[in-house]
Amino acid sequence: MTVLPDTVTPKINQRLFQSALVLSVFHLLILILGSRFFDLERSENRNQPRDMAIAIIKAESPEWAQRWYHWDALWFVHLSRFGYQLQRDSEGNIGQSNIAFPPGLSLIIQGLDQIGINPWSGVLIINLFAGIMASLGLGLLAYQITGSQKNAQWSMVAMTVWPWHLFMVAPYQESIGMACAFWALYFGTLHKVGPAFFLSFISGIFRLNAVGFFGGLILGACLEMLLKKSSKKTLRWVLIGSGPILAWLFLLGYFQFKFGDARIGVSIQSAWGRHEPTIGGVLQSLFQPALQNKMTGSAWLDWCAVWFVMVLVVSTVWTKLGPVWSMSLIGLLVQSLSTGSVMSFGRLMLLGAPLFVGLGVIAESRPRLALVLSAFSGLIQIILFWRFGHGQFGG
Repeated sequence: MTVLPDTVTPKINQRLFQSALVLSVFHLLILILGSRFFDLERSENRNQPRDMAIAIIKAESPEWAQRWYHWDALWFVHLSRFGYQLQRDSEGNIGQSNIAFPPGLSLIIQGLDQIGINPWSGVLIINLFAGIMASLGLGLLAYQITGSQKNAQWSMVAMTVWPWHLFMVAPYQESIGMACAFWALYFGTLHKVGPAFFLSFISGIFRLNAVGFFGGLILGACLEMLLKKSSKKTLRWVLIGSGPILAWLFLLGYFQFKFGDARIGVSIQSAWGRHEPTIGGVLQSLFQPALQNKMTGSAWLDWCAVWFVMVLVVSTVWTKLGPVWSMSLIGLLVQSLSTGSVMSFGRLMLLGAPLFVGLGVIAESRPRLALVLSAFSGLIQIILFWRFGHGQFGG
């Protein structure tokens, strides 16, 4: 049962729920088209975990679901069946390994397997419902922050047409992680610290970038305390924001126990061409085109998204939503850029609820411009959607 604040009437709640259902039609359409027209992944005998995952999917999944298992989805398959494993090449160097991924989705897969539901198609269906809950959670949060139904609905639209929204449909961790994070924030605005902390902790099990987002939220709350002397609000967000950090510390402890190296999850990023997180890495990401001779088409799109988000933080989020929400988005942005690469930046920004609320603020005042930009953004999403299902990197 949804807990309604005094400022959200049952009628508003119903309208936002209806909006989430309507927008989920786009989500469902993407799922259907991908299941029909995507290419099946083929083994290339280059990466043993990847090839093992492909073999499992082909043996156990209906063909319509098989078509969705590309890129990171294969790592979740491997992790769910074999647990965390460190891969090394013939020279002993660390190779791409499932250690790079948090355990949330793999635990869901194992649970579905235990109760006799096909996990590979089951995850796709779960993500469909999680996407509805993420959209509704965002709408309720936006209404709590702005008091505007139009802003709430435009925020939901902005998330739906965000070019990387397709990864909420794929067998990735985005959809469930976002639903937990958005509802944690919503319950936080209602001063329900217990449910909010629990959901933020769960979001950290699914998405490690929740650490940056909620860490920024804590900093923003402390900054607001200095500006407005509101210690009660600070304590609330500090407690809620500590959830993903605690989840991350548990994962570090597990890596220390299993591999004798708590930092192995950070070190493994080098196998994907990323550096260890530093402030210098942020600068390197910001000026990546000048520092690299070649960038792919999707990398250029991610790089443009970086500057788009930065401009939006300064021009809208900070001025309209305040330091708590601005700093949460900045924390997410800094973590996403700190490894010296813009790869997957747009997908990582899906967790940035204030980004979509800020876009909703702009859309509310300029609805015609918002419609044009929404159509353009949706078109880019279709392009990335095609790339994802046809052997090209899409985010």
